[in-house]
Amino acid sequence: MNVHLRKETGKGYAKRLRKGGMIPAVIYGWKKENKTLEINEEEFIEFYGNSARNTIYKLNIESEEIDAILKNIQRNPVTDKIIHADFYQISPERMISIDVPVELLGEAIGVKRGGNFYQPRKYIKVTAYPQDVPSSLRTDISSLDIGDTIHVMDLDLPKGVQIKEKRNFTIVAILGREEEEEEEKEKEEEEEEEKEKEITKEETGK
Repeated sequence: MNVHLRKETGKGYAKRLRKGGMIPAVIYGWKKENKTLEINEEEFIEFYGNSARNTIYKLNIESEEIDAILKNIQRNPVTDKIIHADFYQISPERMISIDVPVELLGEAIGVKRGGNFYQPRKYIKVTAYPQDVPSSLRTDISSLDIGDTIHVMDLDLPKGVQIKEKRNFTIVAILGREEEEEEEKEKEEEEEEEKEKEITKEETGK
C-alpha cells in the first residue's frame, strides 16, 4: 500500500487532508523513529476491508518498503468514517503480540441434540515472530456434545506460536440452560477483570 510522509502536522492540516480524500496516520516501532503519514482513503479502505486483525501490511513509504501491523484506527463518532490510523513497524527478528481469529471446523453434535452454541472468544492474542503468525487457529468442534467445552489451553498451536494467558478461558462450549447462565456470568467476570487491568495500566503507565 502506498503511503506518503506528511509535510505538516496539526489539526488544521489533518482536517484538510481528510477533505482531500486522505487519512492521517502514524507509524512507530521498537527503537524506531515515529513518522507521520498520509494515506489515500479509498486505497486504505479497500485494504482494510479485505484484511484480518493479523494482516501484515507492506507499506511503501517514499520508495522504502516497511512491514507493519495495524494497531488502531479512529472513527468519526457521527459518520463512522475512518479518520486516523496507527501502524506498528515490525521486524522478522522481534516477536510481536497480535490477535488471531479462531476458525471452527465441523458442526457440534450437541447443537444437533438441542444444545446452545456459545463462543465468547473469536480472537486469541498470540506471541510469535511475524513470519510465524498463523492466519487462524483451527479447532474441530464436531465431537462436542452438550456440556463439552474447548478452552484456550486445548488449542493445538503451530510451531513458534505462544499464548501468554494466565486464565484457561473458554473458546467454545455447547450449553444447556443452566450452563449458559453460568458461562455468561463467567464472561462478565472476565470482562470486568480486563477493564481493571486496563485501568491499572493507564494509572501506572505500564
